[in-house]
Amino acid sequence: MRDIFAAILNEPDEQLRRAVRFHVRKVESGPGWEVVTDHCCLGGCDMNVRSFQSERDALLFARLLKAAGYQSPHNIACPACHKEHTKDCI
Repeated sequence: MRDIFAAILNEPDEQLRRAVRFHVRKVESGPGWEVVTDHCCLGGCDMNVRSFQSERDALLFARLLKAAGYQSPHNIACPACHKEHTKDCI
């Protein structure tokens, strides 16, 4: 893995952008970038959003997650959607 990670750290930004599986975006309010690693299974809401100071840092994080084999869970719900879902069940 060490050689794989070393190669990723040397990839140019454009190559990183093409290879990432996670949503990398500019922060809506203020400086910085975000990586969304998970989504709510009920409403599709963004979950586990990680913040970074630069686009490159965010791209590297997303790319390294992919290289490490990270898989988003498909059965998690955000608190708001879970509350909405269960209110009709009780």
